[in-house]
Amino acid sequence: MKTIIFILTTILLFSCEESLDDEYYNPNHLIRVKFSTKQAWEGSRRLELAPNKVAEICGKIIKGETIPEQFKYSLLCMGGNERNTHFVYLQLDCPEYAGTYLVEFDDSKILVHIIQSYNASECGQKWILSEK
Repeated sequence: MKTIIFILTTILLFSCEESLDDEYYNPNHLIRVKFSTKQAWEGSRRLELAPNKVAEICGKIIKGETIPEQFKYSLLCMGGNERNTHFVYLQLDCPEYAGTYLVEFDDSKILVHIIQSYNASECGQKWILSEK
């Protein structure tokens, strides 16, 4: 009897763990970045590279440097992985470059892409992979 209870408990634990992993690693919430080609995808959507001025401002924000006064921003979401690749969703409020941007970065590189629509309720489900 103890053996049957142990086996059923083990099966239940592993089946719950697997469904949590499937939910957490939903491919629709995956951010893929390829630093060598400056490409990024959010789910299956390929993202457009942000203008150089936006990339420069977002880079300063990530590094904690001072930015010009006319640039206001809000941090919407952030995350990373165990390989030291990180992402940040930023909302820029400025006359010329207002919008939502996805910043992907590691120890030495920063990329910035334009986001057409952002859903705050999906923030905790986002995950990132860096491709070679």
